Amino acid sequence: MFSFLDKIFYPKKLTPIEIGERGEDIACSYLKSKGYIILNRNVKVRRNEIDIIATDNKRVIFVEVKAGTNEKYSSLLRVDVSKEEAVRRASELFLLKRDAEDLERRYDVIEVLLTTHGKLISVDHHQNAF
Repeated sequence: MFSFLDKIFYPKKLTPIEIGERGEDIACSYLKSKGYIILNRNVKVRRNEIDIIATDNKRVIFVEVKAGTNEKYSSLLRVDVSKEEAVRRASELFLLKRDAEDLERRYDVIEVLLTTHGKLISVDHHQNAF
């Protein structure tokens, strides 16, 4: 069992799911600070998910968030062609269901680097990533 001091000096490491959730929270805060409006989060479309749907009042922006603790691997490398296609398909169905398929859209990736305990190291926003 951890002592009181152990909890202070050695806080619990986040699970991969917690890292992902924290990354999405940080990405939303980042986008809001840049003037974007968050329309929706974690939208499930058939078997796919769109992490964040936002707007800059000119277009709909579909955002894939990649959060991690290892700075050696760029998050852009983790968004492969199949992931790009899945997000595009999901976004098209999302807009079609709302009779909004004629809206201009953009696909971004936000890379969030955290410590294993969840402290923010960096945020990189890649516009028009795919």
